[in-house]
Amino acid sequence: GVPAWVKIAITDEAGNTIFRMLHMNREYEDAFGVRLEDYKAKTDFEIWDEKTAQEFLRSFDSSFK
Repeated sequence: GVPAWVKIAITDEAGNTIFRMLHMNREYEDAFGVRLEDYKAKTDFEIWDEKTAQEFLRSFDSSFK
């Protein structure tokens, strides 16, 4: 299947991982009433509440370390 969204992970100069929204499929946009242009290039902390953004980071960290 097609992923609902695609994010890019970037590591800043301090070694922090930052995710930026890259793509969102049309089905996700329609189902949740959102548009990619409102989210593209934003970080998880700009899109989600603090708790959800932290969960994404924990999930990433546990998957890639």
